[in-house]
Amino acid sequence: MPGRPIDRACPIQVLTRDGARPWTRGWRQGAKHAVRLGILVRDARYQRPPHTTVHLARAALGLGHEVFLLGVGHLTLGGRPGELRAQAQRLPPELPPVALCHELLDERLPFTTLDLTTLDLLLVRFNPAAREPYALEPGLWWPALEAARQLAARGVAIVNSPAGLQRHLDKLHTRELPAGLGLPGLVTRDPAEIDRYQAELGGQPLVIKPLAGSGGSDVFLLDGAERANRDQILETVCAAGYALVQPFLPQGLQGDLRVLLLDGEPLLVEGQVAAYRRKGREGRLRNNIHAGGQRAPEPVSLAELAPLAPLAPYLRERGLRCVGVDLLGDRVLEVNAFCPGGIENINRTCQVDVAPAVIAGLVHHAECAPAPQAAGPDRPSTR
Repeated sequence: MPGRPIDRACPIQVLTRDGARPWTRGWRQGAKHAVRLGILVRDARYQRPPHTTVHLARAALGLGHEVFLLGVGHLTLGGRPGELRAQAQRLPPELPPVALCHELLDERLPFTTLDLTTLDLLLVRFNPAAREPYALEPGLWWPALEAARQLAARGVAIVNSPAGLQRHLDKLHTRELPAGLGLPGLVTRDPAEIDRYQAELGGQPLVIKPLAGSGGSDVFLLDGAERANRDQILETVCAAGYALVQPFLPQGLQGDLRVLLLDGEPLLVEGQVAAYRRKGREGRLRNNIHAGGQRAPEPVSLAELAPLAPLAPYLRERGLRCVGVDLLGDRVLEVNAFCPGGIENINRTCQVDVAPAVIAGLVHHAECAPAPQAAGPDRPSTR
């Protein structure tokens, strides 16, 4: 991997499992050379200082890397095979987060034509399931995923894998999780099917949410009190697609965990687990921060993350190297692969900045990954 040598090694600690042994600890060192890093976002103007994208960009700059921000609407797939360009903004290392976001909002940072094949690492950080004002049309994000796929074929490290991301466009992926890890559920638009499912569960309350969506939007509890409103609830949830119907877990009212996983494993930074607790407002169903949930101050213990051990092979197989997992007890509610967030809340909980460790781990993997076949017009398509 090209780049000038740097001496900012950022040691990180990743929990790993070796066969049947208990959790063990392994050390990985930071990058040997500065790399050229691209971050693909919905729109650079929407970045704010607390956002995980800003934390990661600032961490990469602090580690001596070159960072470009590019929006999904600024890409060009050229007329010749392998031509991939973008109008990108090179981020200056000297600007603090607030000043950087002001420069991006006002478009004061100059745009430059960037040959994307010169990148060493591309982070895909946009959310196709986002609602207004961050909604993204398929006509924008599908070409962005195709560009990422072509870059991967030409040897650029992509986080996360375009193929893996396509399997995580909605919550259908929860049905593919390792046995016993995901919640059982029904995908439907038919009220009669919901009635049948609830009867099979002995009348147990159900949670109904959009199959495609994020941030805790339009999530409802269907119990005795709400049964009269079932059709109205289903109409709201299914306004843009199918509904995911799952059993209600009462412990969810006490909160859940958002856990950052790197290469399928929990991340330790200075002895702190990169995770935080979320709790909804009193009596509220949703713990999502975007839906009014609150960060609880108590740190997360390693023992609470033990149920995630079977998830590591699943994530590695799909090329999902950096994800945020919503964990409730021993059940995974969702794997956030497109734009995993939460670093701001993790940092506040752990009282340590975990972003440099994330960047160091991703760059280290990119440096150590085996080189693909030579790219170019003579290379057969991988599609």
